[in-house]
Amino acid sequence: MNSCEEFQKLISVCLDEPLTTEQQNKLDEHLTRCVDCRTFQESALNLRGLIRSLPFQSMAPPLRRPSPWWRRKIALPFPAVAAGILLLAISWLTHLSPTQFERVDSNIEPFIIIEQIDIIKLESVSAVKLTNEN
Repeated sequence: MNSCEEFQKLISVCLDEPLTTEQQNKLDEHLTRCVDCRTFQESALNLRGLIRSLPFQSMAPPLRRPSPWWRRKIALPFPAVAAGILLLAISWLTHLSPTQFERVDSNIEPFIIIEQIDIIKLESVSAVKLTNEN
């Protein structure tokens, strides 16, 4: 391991993981003699410091597009849904009172009487026509 390229690769490895004692000794010995490798090591350490100071942002795109709100599943337990429907039905039924039914009948009653009178009139008219024809 004599060329500067090999030592620069070793410097890059040293930034990510620890070196063996032998590799570290050879690198330290080379750095005492080589100005270019020392400059490379300082630049690499500065760059690593700058990268670590940046805020973390995920660059990975989402795996799939989120579905629109109207297609999303609602996870509700069945007993809760059944109890809610039962409560709604009970509250609706309690709001209906017998007086409301009586009021409806009393509003319809005059129309029933008028219809009965019309039917009686039609029957009598048709009976008269039948007797006249005979």
